[in-house]
Order: sequence, then structure tokens, then C-alpha cells
Amino acid sequence: MKLVITGLSNTFYSSPTLNSPLTESGVTLAFTPRRPGFGWAMILPEEDARQATKEDVYNLVGALGGPFCKHGPRQLFAYREEAGDVQQSCASAWVFTGCLLTVGSRYTALAYIAGIGAHLDGIVETAASDSATSASNAYSTYPTISGAPSGDGITVQLRARSTGYLWLMITEGPVALTIDIIKAGQGAVGTDSCRLLMQPIDTALPRGRERGNAVFMVALGQSVRLSGCKLNSGPEYALHSYIEGEGSVQNDGSFAGTVTFQVTPSNIFVVYPSIVTEITGRGFSFQMTSSFTGKFWSMLNRGDAEQTVEALKAGTGALGTEECWRIEQPLTASLQEILLTSCQLSRGQLYSLSVYIEECLASTIEHDSNGNNDGVKAGPITFYVMDTNSFEDSPRPSTTPEPEGFSLGFVATRPGYAWGALFADYSEAASYYQNVPAFLDRFYPESNESCAPANLPVLATNLSNITFTSCGLNYSTSYWALVYIEGVEKSRSGAISAPVEVPVPASNTFELQPLVTSVKPYTAQFELSTVKGGYLWIMVVHKNYTSQVDAWAVRKGSLPGNGIVNCWLADVSVNQSVETFAVENCRLLARVEYHAYFYAEGPFRAEDADGILTGPELVWYNSSNSFIMEPRIRGTMTTNVFYFSFTPEKDGNFWAVVGDSSIEGVLTIWNIKSMQYGQPAADCKRERRFVTGGLVKDEEFLFCYFQRGPATYKVYVYLEDTNEADDGIMSTMGIIVPGSAEVTNEFAFRPYLVEPETIGGVKFFFQPSRSGYAWSGLIAESSWNWRLLANNSNGNHADIQSIEIYDIMFFVDMVGAQDTCYKQAEPIVAGTGYTWDLSNCGLAPGIRYRLFVYIIGEEYWDPVVDPDAVYRWPFWTTWHRDNGRVSNGVLVVPPFSNEWAWPDGYPYISKGPHGMGMDVTFTTVNPQGLLWAVIQDVDNMNYTIYAMKTAERAWGPAACRQMRTAVNLAATYTMTLTGCSLLPTPKLYVLILYTEDQTGMDDGKLSDPIYFQVPVSNGFIIQPSLVGEPGLDTGLSISFEAIAPGRVWLYVATKAAADSTVIVIPNVKDGVNAFDRTNCMVEGMYVPAALQIITMPNCPLLYLSSYVAYIYIEDENSHFDGTLSTPFAIEVGVSNGFEVEPALLSQPTTDSIDFRFTPKKPGRVWVVVTPSASLVEPPTRSRMVANFGAVGALSCRITAGLIEATVQTYSLTGCQLDPGQIYALYVYVEDRRFHTDGTLSRTVFVKVIRSNNFAVSPVLLTLPTLDGFDVRFQTTDPGRVWAMAVDAIGGSGVTSLSIRSLEGALGGPDCYLQDVSIDASLQIWNFTDCRFQDSKTYMIFIYVEAWPSVEGDGMLSGPMIASFFDASNVSLEDAGTGDVSPVLIVEDIPIVSNWFREDPRQAGQAGPNGATIVLRAALAEGRLFMLLTRYRPQVSGETVYNGWNAVGGLGCQKLDMPITDQVTTVQLSECGLLPGRYYFVFAYVTGPEGGLNGTLSPAVEIFVPTASNSFAQMPLLLATPTTTEVQLSFSATQEFGLAWVMLVDAWLAYNVSIANVKTFQNAVGGTSCRKEAISISTSIQEVLLAESAPNARDGCDLISDGMYVAVVYIEDTNGLDDGSLEKLLVHVIPELPASNATTVTTDASSNKTVTSLGHIRVTWLQKETDAGGPVDRYRVFLNGTEVYDDFGIRSSLEQSRAGSPPQWVRMVDLACTPGTSFQITLSGRNYGGWSALSDPLDTGCFLTPGSTSNLHEVPGSRGTASLSLAWTAPVDVAGAETAFYNVYRDQGLRQALFQLIGTSVVPSFHDTGLDAGRAYGYQVAAVNAFGEGPVSDVLFVQAVPTPTTSATELMGILNQASIQLSPPATHGVLDELDGVVQIYSDVARDLRVESYASQRLAHLAIFGPIILTLEVIDLVGSTGENDPCQEARFALDVRGSHEEFCAGDAGGGMAWTLQYGEFAIVSWKTGWLSASTTSLNGWYLSLKPIVS
Repeated sequence: MKLVITGLSNTFYSSPTLNSPLTESGVTLAFTPRRPGFGWAMILPEEDARQATKEDVYNLVGALGGPFCKHGPRQLFAYREEAGDVQQSCASAWVFTGCLLTVGSRYTALAYIAGIGAHLDGIVETAASDSATSASNAYSTYPTISGAPSGDGITVQLRARSTGYLWLMITEGPVALTIDIIKAGQGAVGTDSCRLLMQPIDTALPRGRERGNAVFMVALGQSVRLSGCKLNSGPEYALHSYIEGEGSVQNDGSFAGTVTFQVTPSNIFVVYPSIVTEITGRGFSFQMTSSFTGKFWSMLNRGDAEQTVEALKAGTGALGTEECWRIEQPLTASLQEILLTSCQLSRGQLYSLSVYIEECLASTIEHDSNGNNDGVKAGPITFYVMDTNSFEDSPRPSTTPEPEGFSLGFVATRPGYAWGALFADYSEAASYYQNVPAFLDRFYPESNESCAPANLPVLATNLSNITFTSCGLNYSTSYWALVYIEGVEKSRSGAISAPVEVPVPASNTFELQPLVTSVKPYTAQFELSTVKGGYLWIMVVHKNYTSQVDAWAVRKGSLPGNGIVNCWLADVSVNQSVETFAVENCRLLARVEYHAYFYAEGPFRAEDADGILTGPELVWYNSSNSFIMEPRIRGTMTTNVFYFSFTPEKDGNFWAVVGDSSIEGVLTIWNIKSMQYGQPAADCKRERRFVTGGLVKDEEFLFCYFQRGPATYKVYVYLEDTNEADDGIMSTMGIIVPGSAEVTNEFAFRPYLVEPETIGGVKFFFQPSRSGYAWSGLIAESSWNWRLLANNSNGNHADIQSIEIYDIMFFVDMVGAQDTCYKQAEPIVAGTGYTWDLSNCGLAPGIRYRLFVYIIGEEYWDPVVDPDAVYRWPFWTTWHRDNGRVSNGVLVVPPFSNEWAWPDGYPYISKGPHGMGMDVTFTTVNPQGLLWAVIQDVDNMNYTIYAMKTAERAWGPAACRQMRTAVNLAATYTMTLTGCSLLPTPKLYVLILYTEDQTGMDDGKLSDPIYFQVPVSNGFIIQPSLVGEPGLDTGLSISFEAIAPGRVWLYVATKAAADSTVIVIPNVKDGVNAFDRTNCMVEGMYVPAALQIITMPNCPLLYLSSYVAYIYIEDENSHFDGTLSTPFAIEVGVSNGFEVEPALLSQPTTDSIDFRFTPKKPGRVWVVVTPSASLVEPPTRSRMVANFGAVGALSCRITAGLIEATVQTYSLTGCQLDPGQIYALYVYVEDRRFHTDGTLSRTVFVKVIRSNNFAVSPVLLTLPTLDGFDVRFQTTDPGRVWAMAVDAIGGSGVTSLSIRSLEGALGGPDCYLQDVSIDASLQIWNFTDCRFQDSKTYMIFIYVEAWPSVEGDGMLSGPMIASFFDASNVSLEDAGTGDVSPVLIVEDIPIVSNWFREDPRQAGQAGPNGATIVLRAALAEGRLFMLLTRYRPQVSGETVYNGWNAVGGLGCQKLDMPITDQVTTVQLSECGLLPGRYYFVFAYVTGPEGGLNGTLSPAVEIFVPTASNSFAQMPLLLATPTTTEVQLSFSATQEFGLAWVMLVDAWLAYNVSIANVKTFQNAVGGTSCRKEAISISTSIQEVLLAESAPNARDGCDLISDGMYVAVVYIEDTNGLDDGSLEKLLVHVIPELPASNATTVTTDASSNKTVTSLGHIRVTWLQKETDAGGPVDRYRVFLNGTEVYDDFGIRSSLEQSRAGSPPQWVRMVDLACTPGTSFQITLSGRNYGGWSALSDPLDTGCFLTPGSTSNLHEVPGSRGTASLSLAWTAPVDVAGAETAFYNVYRDQGLRQALFQLIGTSVVPSFHDTGLDAGRAYGYQVAAVNAFGEGPVSDVLFVQAVPTPTTSATELMGILNQASIQLSPPATHGVLDELDGVVQIYSDVARDLRVESYASQRLAHLAIFGPIILTLEVIDLVGSTGENDPCQEARFALDVRGSHEEFCAGDAGGGMAWTLQYGEFAIVSWKTGWLSASTTSLNGWYLSLKPIVS
């Protein structure tokens, strides 16, 4: 089924209706179009209208009446107004008149409207049919205008058929007219006297109708005067009239056709206003000449907006003062120069001059008697205030600023003068930069301020320096300078620079940055050097105070806040040598971070800190000794005696004292050795006691005389080595002295459970020794993660697992109900046994709890009633201990009601996972159970029993979970979860199972989270890509290759639909945003594992539109586990294009243009020729279709012409081209659908060469008289001449065609020439009988052609002015003397001092740099002035003489250049011309004395062509250049073009031209080191400049380390030298010595095959050069049948470079049937066509291996760290033999995340490096040359677990592995399972290894929620002959990330966030180390808990 989508380009918002009666004369029609466009309308008889089509209306076939009774094409506009919520459009009203309808017959009005393209894709509708009635009145004679219109009004003549009423009005321009509009006079100009509204018309004059105070009467045939109209000259006006009969019904009269007219101006310009002086900020002068006397107005405005006459007369918006504008000033009919001053103009602002003139009708010019605004207006004439100088290179510091001053260097474009100023504040400098007059007012022309140089001369185009002196600047400070320059004239019109930063450097700086060389407790040493002599300060502070340090603080030695300076070195001398500086008296603590700052100044001390500050530098040292075990209390506290112990790391000495709170903050490391603080008893302190490293040190303190409790004290222990360097470490511990009794009760029997614990509670027994009180409660072990550690030394048997006595006494953090699960202050009797039952405790199964019992003697006190409690209560702190006894914590672990069997019954995924689900296998322990199973998104995980039972956050539908499923037996089960729609990897899921018994008490067991990813069932070997070009004609083809057989879904969406819809795997099959499901969608089509090209030929992709393609592929199981390719954009190109761009076939003439082009496909073509103004911007597609801007007759354009895909040749005629002008020919092609979606050609420049020209321009030899004039000229060739004189008012309309017919010629036959033969000699002609009149101005023109020639292709001279406003040029005959004027002879002296024998002409092609002009002057000595400008109307002789309005630099104008009478060539350069623009060159010659009496040449039009081809990618090097070859690439913008490439010496590259490149002038190397006219396209071109063959000696032979330039020139195929040239610097790198060179091997075969799974992989070398051009396309044939074409998909293929020289290696995989032989052949295409087939290659077809089976563990191989596997190999078939096996292993913990761990060529594998006790899953797959076969089923094996370590030994395990955990942790933080130490960190901790030893081993599991950071790692060891990983190995596995470091490795700075339930595995192992370690060697992990 083929789906065709069409649309209407326009429709009616409201349908056509008749809004006036249908009369015999006509009707008015109203309708509203919905869009802008064009419309057609006509009237037909009712019967004919029923058969009419829109084509008939479009062509107005059969339309009735005259030209005013039909319309079209007429432009339409869709107007829209807001009216509440309704959008309304303004209707169009069309008037039909002169229709000559038959009264009584029925007629229908038809209207057809279309869009902007004016095609037949619109809509036609009819208005209601009606019978024609007789018009109540009609015109016998239609209205005409009698006489010339004036500014006041017009006289109208008309004749009506009968009496009635008349309406007349005038509008500016045609309007959409209705009867209601004309009756209301809506839109009429002027006053009421300029319109007639319902004016009676009659034959009898006495009849009339009152209208105000006047009676208006119009006879049936009479003139009507409309006055007071206020008409201006210039605009087009329209006269509208309507009549009705005297007794008419409403609106049944007749319209007349619109009469358009213009008002003839009362005065005109003979010489257009032009600026004749330099434009400065004050103003300028301009000149003009009018035809008549009168008055003028002028003013200046900002911008280029056109001013109205009213604004000019009122001076509205005029700039400057009254001296800058003119209001009603006298105007003479001669050349006037007007000076405008006090204009207040600014540089860089666009301004415009507007001038208005009128004629004065009175006898004097003092009064303008008409005042009708009927003059002419000039302007806006735009201009800028030109800089008298400008910066070619902006100012920048040329010397290093010093306090005295500095210099700025810059380059000016002209010589002149400079001023400068310096500012301390940028804003002040910026304000002067933005307000130049303010700068000049302060510093110009002279400045008496310091540091402000003034009036300094500057050079042109050379570096100038301006020096600022006496500045008094500060070091380390930035200032801002401004530089103002202008020309020699000093007119305040220069240029000012942007603020230039002047940074004054510091007074000194560091040459060698400070280095820390030594740190000790009292001294820090540093090494540094400064750039110059001066002074140095050094400060050392604690890291907490670094934010308070600045240069001033370092200099004065104190911090501005409360910071403390540890030590300070002040004001020491430094020189330029490297010195060591020691800072003394520091008191630096070990292991504490300090930072040093350094400040240096110059030799002169300043009040401010003007030097440089650097830092911080880390100051740190390690302690000489440390605690392996921190000091802790041992035994029971008394008021006199206590015991403590600690373990030092090394041998050393320690000091210890005991003190109360009074010595806190006083006792330090620096004074503890003095023993002057603390308890005074001699046996209560220790001084310099020796300790042995690694051994526990027990100490007994006696006679401390503590105050009875509860009282708080601290023990201070200081430890160092034996060197006595004060570089040790101090530790403190708190002690609390018990109360009046030491221990008031004891246990006779400690508590123990008498029944198994349940979730409800516990039952236990205990017996006290004494009577008293008891407390009891349960607390969860997990509270140890966040509780403060307790040390109840005086009342606790298990001081490691204890809680606060306060907590147990007051139910703090206890679990369960306080009234049933807790005992408080229960009385107890000595020797009595108690059995207590704690119930309703709400314990969770499997959770560890502790039962505590606390007993106290009978003297138990209550804070509420005990009088002594007031004193004791505030001391219930973390150090408080009561005097009772706390029992050991009895472990309570409530059992699960059901759980998983250990070790093999834990849930695991036994099949899958796949997109639809999986199978899960598990074994329960108890019968009569229930089961829940859900899948969750890892990013939204809820690992709770509640989430399991409520399916909260469960993924997928109900079939994808198990809810309360009965598991009645204690057996193994396998259940299936299906319908899950799981997304493939990398999406991560978690499977969670829960089981309990059938009581529903939430006391079951959650499984460990099983993390898994869904493997991708299919994917892409070759990603999808486009094949060919998509479009309406070709549909869409997409290629790809799947990994395995499967099914594919493919569809296309529009770009807008794709942007608004998110497509993922679950909804890709639905195609929710599909563009066309019928023709552009493939659903579930089977595809083999081979290269596929899917073609949808009927997919209606519109040209020039954007689409997006979605492609999803999976296997045949439909599990939604495939691969969705990245949606790729489809940009549909044009519907047609050019194989060969248009080019001219012959020289154009004024009438015809011949050209040819070749389209890419059949279609339609539009061709237009446009004037040169269009060269700035090519036309759009819609303008091409509408022939917008076309010149000439219809035969000079082509509209929708049919074309074929062959060379098309056309000849355009009737073009009426102006010789010498530049035109542009554009060709637009598209297909045949009229969708405006084709290609516009490049610009083809058309210029008609003049058949003849002036060698000497015409000049007047004498002053003209009223009788005639004399002219001298000379042509370049013999030919024909025409000459005439015309009135100056009509002179602007003289053309080469009008002068041939002598249109407007004055005088008799002797005053003109018509078609007179001349030769190429000097011509002198005398013209008489011209009948000139006094006080008038005339223009004289000469026109010459060759013979024979084309009419109008000659040269028309400029006007020569004859003006008669005085009697000085009246002939003798006119004066009445009667004498005959003498005969003029050749020797008479002309009135000019020099003229041109040969007018200036262009030689060669112009370019951006300039143009070459050739000319010849008449005299042997003279002066030449020449400039190039864009302002043709404003140029006069004085303009050229002074160089005004010239563009470019000094080289682009010639002022006062000596010239002779020989042919002179002038080179204009430095012009900076823009491509695609036209300019004008004017020359002015004088005699040797100069002056303004010379001759101005005609304008020489200069056109700078655009490049026919340009670079899309600039040339760049592909490889390092060598002496033998250079490899580069580039790309062009044109599809067909040519390129030249060569190398030249760098010093010769500055003047390379196109001609140089094409002739290889100065090229280095041989013929293979250059490329000549190689064919190129838009693809990237790679060029290799090297020998064609070894020893061919035609290569480059470059010099090692030489500098060259690669020159690349590209153009189209027309050979016009109009392309683009670029240069690329090439530096030949010196070659390496031979010992370091590598040998490159190549494959000599041009074709080879690699067989693969279901494929034949074909590779070949692309042929890059050939006689017919490079091969750009290949076809592959299998057994003679074409199976592959690489057109359009090259970019998606795997390519590489091979061979010498390197070539592209092409590759394709072909599908094939295994077991069959094949022959492969190739064919390539270049410009010459397709080559013959290559020699055949024979090959076979192969498959991937089959599945392995029986994967099992080798019996007896399993150990704690290794095991062996074996399996059965697949059955090999022909072509599917196994080469090796891939072995995969998951990450442990049954997470189903498999990774490749190794390969094996035999069906067995030995795996090592396992973690003891961990369960692993394995899979195996066979592999051969093409790919991998299916993976095996999963085998789960558990490594042998290691013996369980008791909780008390866990810290010892870490210590034995050299691992330090800081702060230390109890069993609540540490645990152990299967040899892995588990860490649950509730506070921030450090895990470190420092100075490790040999033979260390540890495995850690770190659980979340924490942020785990590997801060640093640096492992010592050899990386040479020994295995570094056997010496030291650190491995970290986090969520699939594996980081490994071995001996010799270093790194760090890596962080991971572990959420709850996530963990990281750390493996640490050392062997025999080959190098000793230091404290800097090891690794450091930080653990930071995540606070929710």
C-alpha cells in the first residue's frame, strides 16, 4: 500500500460572498484568505461556472468583461486581530467593473487562492449565483485626469450615463476598495475639498444639493477640481470613483477603474547633493545644484531612516545646533556649497544627510508661493565621521612597567600624533573610552598632567611607542591606560584605544619556589631563592588558621583574627642565590598539619605590601613513637588505686600524670616532662619510664588521693622514642572515682537463659550475693554502631561489650515495652535465685541482642528522694559509673520461623535472567512456610519485609512476583517470574525473596539481595546507517548487521515527534510516534546474523525535512532484552541537484545568454537573470519560483521547465542587459512535484562586453552658447555615433536605447547625431541650432557602438553640463552683433587642464586585495588622482582630488601621482574588498600644476567575484612530515572540482598566486611531490606527497628540520581561476637514528577473505588514483550475483590504513550458507564508469561453535582460594571448529554479574585467587575465528571456608596484617564471616597500612551506608625480574569496579558511595619484599558514614 500525503497551500478563512448587488457593470467580492499568497477571480455564466476548474480560474479562461472585470494574480495578505478568544482576519474586497453583463442572466463569481508559491495547490470557491440587474448608473466616459497633477490637487473629467450621485477620492497607492469604503471616504488624502461624497450629477446646472455652505454640482460631462490634497512628488497616488443613479437602491451603481498618477516635482537636482569636505565631529560641507531657484531644507539624523517632507520642513529630530540644519533657505540654480557646523557628531556612529528643494513661483526667492511639498528630496545620504587615524595593531605594554613609568607599543594606519592617559580605576578609563569628547576636553591638545603624554608623533604602519613618565606607580598594582591617535590635521576625529591593562609586577618574586627541607618540633628549614635582592618573611601557622593569612599578616607576624602564629622569621636579607632559612622556636606537634607562608619584597621597603606572597607549603612530621593500643583502665577503680595498660609501637620512654579539670589546656607535650602538673603523690605519676615496642605495658598508680565520687579525672600519657627529641604523641583517658562504697553487690550466679529466646522475649536466671536492687533489659547489638563506647571498669565483668549503667537504670535505648520487657529497681535478696521473664519485646528474628542485668546494694539512691542527689546529679556524664555490678551481655538471637538451607539452599537465579523474567531456585529449612519474591530497580530499592509483603517498589506486573506462595515442604523449589519487561544491561536490578512460617508474624528470613543485569540477547556488529539518499523517490534504506539471528523492529518519526516522545525498549515495538506505520515501519521481521539492508521504497520522506529512525533488535524469544540503537537523524536532502553546475557557453549579449548544466535527476527548472544588486544575497527558493527580481522579457527566464538527467542547454533571449553591468544568472532545479525543495545553483556572473568604448572621454572644448557647443572624443574602435542635448530635468533617464532614437533631443538636425559612421581617430564635432534658453540647464550625451553590433551594447558617456544662468556664455549672434562666430579649429585650447586619451579600464580580475587599472592621459606632463569607493553618486572631481570616501589602505588610492601621455598601469592594493560586492574606481587628471580644473573619468565598475569553490575543512596534516613524504587532508564545498597541491620553501610562500600554483612555480621536489588538477568532491580528500615507487626519485626530498608551506588551491571544473587558495605550514621533524627505527610490514595482496559466522568477510585496498580519477564506489559479487553496493554507507564501514604508501582497507561481511563454496569478484567506479570484474577469489562459509555442556567441578580440587573446572566440548561440524574457550565468573555472593576471567584451549580451567567461603558462579563458551558460541548453564561452587575467628581477635587480625583502624572498633563494628573481616562503620574512620612488613594477608568487606575513598596508595617493591603482584597486592572491588595495585604502583583520589546493603571487598597481601618500606609507603582508605 502506498500512502500519498498532500496539502493545500492556502484556504479560505471565510468563503467568497457578494457584498454589493450584481449589476450589468459588475459587483464587489469579499472573502478572507487564511494565509498570505496570491489570488485570481473572474465572472462566468452560471452554467459555465459549474464546469470551471481551478486551472480555468488560475488562467482566467472565459472571463467576462474588460480588464477591470477580472483579477489575478493579485497578492493576498492574511491579517489577524484579537477579539476575545476568537481570531478574526480582515477580509479582502475586490471590485469588478466594465463587465458588460446581460440584464436578467445568471452569473457566478469564482475565486481561486494559493500560497506564496502561486502554484495550482490552492483552492477555488464560488460566491452565490445571482441574476444581473441594470446598474442605476454607469460611465459613458471613464474618469481621466486633465492637466498635470500638482501638489494642491488634480482636475478630473468624466461622463455619466444618467443623473445621480458621484463619489471621488484620492489614496496614496492602490487600496483594497469596497463601496462602503469609498462612500465613507476612508483612506482619502487631503482635506474635505480633495474628495466628493455623494455629489449630485445632472445636466441642469441649477439643480443641486446643499453641502455645508457651498453648492457642488457636476454635469453629466464636466471637469471636477479636487484641491487641498497636499500631494507630494514621488509617491504614486490612486483616483477612485463610484456613481449611482438618482433613485437607486443601496450599492447598485458602477465603479471606474483605478487611475494612478504622480505629481511632477517643482524642482529637481542637476547635481545631486554630495559631501565635499572631510567629515569631522563638528560637521562638513556639501554641494548641490538645482534646476530652478527656490528654497531648500536640510538636516542630519542618526541612522539611515528616510525623513518625510514635513519632518524636513519642521526640522524634527535634527542633530546639532541651528548652524547644523537649514530651514527654508534660498536656493540658486547654480552650484551651491553649504557648510554645516556645530553638529556634535561622534566617531563610529552612522548618520544621514537629507535635503529637500522646491521651486519658487514668485519673482523673488523670498517667498514660496505654492507650498505644496511638490519638490524633490535627496537622501538619506549616509556617512560616518571618519577617523583621521586608526589602530592597525592595538596598544600593549612594550616594556615592563616600573613605578617611574612604562611604554606602550602600537601600529597606526597613518602618520599623526598620539595622546595618552593612565587611570587607577578601570571604570574611569572605560568612561573616557566611551566618551571621547570628555577625554579630549581634559587631555587635548596639550596636557599638563603627569603620566599623560601628549602630542607625540606616530608613524604609519610601523611600530610606534608612547612613553608614560613620572607616574609614581605602586608595585603589585594594575592600572589602565588609554591611547588616542589622529592624523596630521588634529581635527579631534581620531581613534581611541580600549583600556589597556598595565600590571606593575611585585617588587620581588621567587625564582626557586620555597621547598621544605626539614621539620622538627622546634625548627623548620626551607630552601628558596628570589629574582633580585630584597627582604624575606616566613610564617608557620596551624592548618585551622590559613584563611587568616595574607601578605600584610606575614610581614607583621600576627594574624588579624584569633589565630596563633607558631613561629615567624622576619625581615631577613635575600639575594639571587639559593639559600636555606631556619625558622626557630616553633613548637610543632607530630602528626599535625601546619602551613608555611613566604613573603618577599624588593630592596626598597614600602609602606604597603608590594612584594609577592607564596604558600601554603605543608609543614608536617611523623611522631617518633605511637600507640598500637591506646591507654585503657584495667580492674576496679578505688579512690587511691587504679590500673591502666597500653601497647607502644616501638621501644621508647613514656611520661604520665593524673589531673582534674584544672589542668586541661595547661598540660601540653612541652611541659609534661617537668612533672609540675597533676596529682602531687610521687606514685601517681611516671617520668621517663622505658617501654618495649609491641608488648602490653601495665601500670599501677597508687596513692592518688582521689576525691570520693562521683569525681572526674584524666590520665595523660606521653610516648616517644629514646632520642628525647620531644617528637612523640600524647593520649588521654577519663576516669571516674566511684562513690562511698566501691562495689555494693556481686553476682553469685551470672545471668543465663533458661529457655530458647523468641521474638516475644527471653526467660533467664540470676542470683545476687547481696540484698539490694536489680535492673534488666534488652538492647540491640546494632546500637553499637552509633553508641558511645562504655568502660564500666569499676562495675563490669565484660568491659568490651558493655553499656552505660545510666542507660540500663533509666531505660535508654532498651527494646520492647517498658512495663513487660524491662525491670527497674526490683528489690533482690542475698543468695536468692531469680527467674525473670521479659515479654512483648518485639524482637526481630536473626538480629543479635544483648541481655544485661545490673545489681546494686541496699544503699541504692534515687535522684528524686535522695538528699545527696542534688550534689551528684550533674555528674551523670559519659564518664560516670555507679557502684553496682553489670552482668556480661547475654547474646540473644531470636530464630527465624523459616529460612534458607545452608550452604546450598540460598536463592539463586537458575535460568535467565532475560527480558521477560527468570527462574529462581531455593531450599527452605522448615515445612509449612510461605514465600514472597519481588524484583526491584536498584536505584529505587526497599530491602524490608514490609516492602516484600506489600510489593512496594516491585518491578513489573503481578506475574513478575510471588506473593504469599505456599512452600509446604522443607525442600528445593524452582519458581518462574515472567512478564517482567526487564531492560537489558547496563540496567541493574535486585531480586529479593522472603520466607516465614504460616503464622504471619514477620519473623521470617530475607534473602541476600541478588543483583543482576539482563544480558543483551542480540546487538549490532555494524551499527545502523543510511544506504543511499532518502527521499520521496527512493524511500528509505538502512543497513546493519546483527550479532545473532533474531527479529527487528524499525520505524521512522518526524523530528518534532521524536523530540516530544521518549522511546525506550518497552515501547519501541509500539511505534507510538511513528510517522507512517504502513510504509515506514518494520515489525518483528526475522533477520539472520548477516549484513542486512532493509528498504522501504514507499516511505514518503519529504525533501528538506528531518526525521529520526529507531531500530530495535532482539533474539527470537521476544523477551524485550535486545538492543535499541541510538536514534539517528535522517536529514532528507534536496529533491534534485546538479551533477555539473551551470556555466556559460558563450559571451553574453544585451539580448541573449547561452548556458548549460546537468541535473542529477529528471525534474523542473527555473532560471532568472537578476541585476548586480542581488549579488549580495542569492535569491531564496520561493523567490526563484516566483521569478522575483528577473530582468528582461519572459523569454529571458525559464519557469518550471521540464528537464532530464542529461546535459541541458538553454538560450535566454530578450534580456535587455545593460553593457558593462554585472548580472547574476541563477538556476534552480527540483523534482516534478512543485514542493520548492530543490537546489539553487552557484552564482553565474553575466556581463555584456561593450562593443565600443571611449579612448578619450567626451569633453566640451569651449563654453556652450545658446546656439550650440563643441565636443572632442575618441573611440577605441571604428563604429557608429549618436549625440544629443536634453533638458537637465529628463537627463537622468537617458539610456543607450533612448539616445539611439533621439528621445528628448533638443534643437534642429545640426544639434544631434544619429547613427553616423566614425573611425578610431580623434573626433571633433560642432553642434549648432540647439535653441538653448537662458536660465536653464542642459545635459549633452555621446553614445558609440561598434559596427556591426547588437543594439544597445555600446558606451554611453556621462552628461556634459551646459548651464545658462549669466550672459558670459551667450554667443555673438544672440547678442545682436550680427557677426558670425569663428570656425573652431583643432588647435584651440580646451577649458580643462588635462583629459583622458584612453579612459581608465580594468586589467585582469579584481580580488580582495585590489585591482589593476590601465589608462592614458592627453598631456605629456600631468598629475593623476585615483581612488576606489562604494559611493558612486557622491563622487566628484574634488572628491577624488582629496581622496574622500576611499576604501582600503594607502595603497588603494593614488593622490598626486605624476603621469605622462603614455599608457599607464596603476595597481591598487591593500583595499580589503569583499567577495561578491561591486566597487567603483574614479580617476582624475590635471595639468602639471594640479588644481580642480582637470577631468574626472567615468566610473570603472570593479566586481570582486566569489570563489567558485571553497574549503569545508581547511588543509591539515595527517601525519608528522618527514624528508620523504607529507600527508595532508582537506574537503571542499562543491561536489565536482579540481585541486592543485605543491610544497614551497617557507620564505617563498608570501607571494604565491593562483598562477604560481597552476604552473608549480618555486615548487620543491619531483613530480610526485605535487598534484595537478586532481578531481575532488565534497568528501574528505587525503593527499600523499611521496615517491611513486621505491627509488623512483620523483618524491619530495625535503631537508630535515626544514620549514615548508603546503599550498592547496581548489576551484570548480570551469577553469576560471576563481577558486580558493590556502597555505599550511610544514615542519619536517628530524629523523630518529637508525637504532630506534621500526620496520613496517605490508600485505602485498590486494584482495583477501576472512571467513566468519554465517559470513564471508571480504577486504580489499581502495584504489585512490587512476586515469579516470579516484575510485569512489564498489560493488561486490557472490557467484556472479551482486550482493553489496557501498554507495552511501562508507562511513559506517570498518576502515583502516595499510600498505606503503598507506591505502584505505575496505571491508564487508556477506551472508552465506555453511558447507558451500563461493567465488567473490569486485568492480569499482570512477569518472570513467564501472570497471570490469576482478579475478575471482574462492572461499568457504563458516559457523560459530556450538554449546558446551556438563560444566562441573573437578572432584577434590576445591580449596580456600582455588578450584578446578571441566566441561564437555561442543560437537564440531564443518566450519564450526572450536579454537579456544572463554571462562566467565560472577562477582561472588550469587550476584549473576559475570566477567571474563580467562581462556583455555582445552576443556578445563584452574581458577585461583578466590575468597574463602564465598560462592561463585561459572559459565563457559566456545570461541572460533568469527565469534563466540552460546554460554553454558551456570555452575555455582563455594570455596572452602576458613575457621571462624572469635570476636576478640578481630583487631588482632587487622594488626597482624599491618592494618590500622582508627578510631578502634568493638565487635559491634567488626565481625567475621568465612575468613572475611566485616566492617560496619557508624563514625568516620581511617583504614591505613603504613610501614608494612612481609607475609601479610587480609580480606575485608566494608558495608554501607558510607562514602569510601581510596585517598592514597604507594606500594614499595621491585617491578623488574620478580613478580610485583607477589611482593605486594592491593585489590578493591566495588559494584563491578575492580581496582588493583601491585608493588611499584601508586595512585589515589578515587571515591565510591555505598548505600545500605552494598559493600566493597578489600584484598591485601604481601610476600617477601625486595625493598624496605617507610611510613610513606602503604595505603589509606577513609570511611565516612552517610547521614540521612
